[in-house]
Amino acid sequence: MADDGNGLALVLSGGGARAAYQVGFLRCLARNFPDLNIPIITGVSAGAINAAFLANHTGTFAEAVEELSELWLKLSVDQVFCVDTWKLIRNVFRWGVRLVSGGFSNESSARSLLDSTPLRELLQRAFLPQGNVIGGIRKNLLEQIPEEQHDDRHVVYLFAMRPSEDLGELAGGFEPELPYMFRYLFRGLGTRETSSPDWLSMVMFDPNYLTHLVKLGENDADKQTGAIMELMNF
Repeated sequence: MADDGNGLALVLSGGGARAAYQVGFLRCLARNFPDLNIPIITGVSAGAINAAFLANHTGTFAEAVEELSELWLKLSVDQVFCVDTWKLIRNVFRWGVRLVSGGFSNESSARSLLDSTPLRELLQRAFLPQGNVIGGIRKNLLEQIPEEQHDDRHVVYLFAMRPSEDLGELAGGFEPELPYMFRYLFRGLGTRETSSPDWLSMVMFDPNYLTHLVKLGENDADKQTGAIMELMNF
């Protein structure tokens, strides 16, 4: 896989706050390949946000990663979820009524346990028009490949990276930093009944936790530099 980007693809998984780890990996990649061109970028959930941010950026790969890093390092839970006490209580009440009524309650149902309106507003600000990411997404990728090559099969060289630390256990150490009612709600869901609360690790949008994840991702990637270089030279 050559570093001209002709056959390079980046796949970013989901996981809420865990996606800050991806930013650390991207920082390592940008440091070694600041002008890298990745023609295929895809992701799921929070990984899709990272992917869209990179695809929409008109600067160099290094510049895009630096701005994405700044976005993550400034995040706090109130920028992602509504942490107002009464709104949290109202949502919990609606879910509870719906649960005990078997779904037949006339009570207006909440779409989710947590209100992510702040996140939508944040993304609207973060994705100010730069490139043509929407147009790029809508364009069928097969249109860019000659028809005679549609059925071709190729060997794919893969590099996958996982955190070297247990992110659930790590998140548990930052749990006291969450807003009181938010913390109380998740304790009720059992986050204190295990030493590795994975669910908590996905909603832990605390700046200190996110900074730790970014650094962890970068350090883990640094340890895999040889494998990354080998992949880029295929």
